[in-house]
Amino acid sequence: MFDILFTDEALAIYKDLEDKAEKKSNKKITKNSSGLLKQIKKTLNFLSHNPRHPGLHTHEYSGLKHPWDSK
Repeated sequence: MFDILFTDEALAIYKDLEDKAEKKSNKKITKNSSGLLKQIKKTLNFLSHNPRHPGLHTHEYSGLKHPWDSK
C-alpha cells in the first residue's frame, strides 16, 4: 500500500470539503459536497492500493495537443 501525501493547499481543500459534507449530512443531503467527497475518497483508495487500477485511467483529452504525439 502506498502513502498519499497532501500539499498544504490540498489538505485544506479536502478538510473543507469534509466539513461541508458533514454539515450537509445533518440537513438535506446534497450531491455536490457529499458526492464529491465520496468520489475523492474512492479515488484516493484506488490510488493508495494500486496506482495502476483501471478505475484511475483517464480519457484522451482533445482540447490540447499532446507534446509527444506526432499527429
